[in-house]
Amino acid sequence: MTDLALAQWLTSPSAAAILDHAQALEPSSTSPSASITASGALRRAFPELSPEQCAAAMTQVDLRRRAVERYGINGSQFLTRDGLEQATQPVVASRRAAMLVAAGCTRVADLTAGLGFDASAFVAAGLAVTAVERSPETAVLLAANVPSARLVIGDATDNATRAEATSELGPSDVVFVDPARRDASGRRTPDGARAQSERDPERWSPPWSFVASLADDHRVCVKAAPGFP
Repeated sequence: MTDLALAQWLTSPSAAAILDHAQALEPSSTSPSASITASGALRRAFPELSPEQCAAAMTQVDLRRRAVERYGINGSQFLTRDGLEQATQPVVASRRAAMLVAAGCTRVADLTAGLGFDASAFVAAGLAVTAVERSPETAVLLAANVPSARLVIGDATDNATRAEATSELGPSDVVFVDPARRDASGRRTPDGARAQSERDPERWSPPWSFVASLADDHRVCVKAAPGFP
């Protein structure tokens, strides 16, 4: 299966019971043998599953466990490893959303929505949200995580995509950007737990020059790296 087809299957009603069963099978140990045993049990319970579907279900269960344990994030969202590593703590996202409401904002264009962690907080605060995601596969998960958001699939640095995403904003509304700050070389921290951060803001995605230019036309809220001036 393609990554897109797998994402569509994972978020479909037919996968719900399989994910619930996989949750019950999740091993208490993180050893490879325990994971293999759990995967085998899932395949026996649902023999129609392809190897890719089985692996996706078990991976989703593992990511949800990590999300709850490490970040306090709702355990029912659809996740990816990269997306989880860049997640915003729920309490931080909620406070940010409350600040926007207090500033008179009623609508947000989230140009880097990803899996929708910040978009979910905006919606919970009563804001109307347009969520932009350039990856079609991630957009499927985003739509499932934040079904009330208006979804725009495309790269926010593209003029047409950005124009569509911001078309409904009023003078008091806000563009939100959380640039990806992962090292493009794929380097990880010494313990292997996270990707190394990119220190050059022009190598962020989108780059800082683009983010700064948004202020020419909109009110902008940016999640930047700690210590960034």
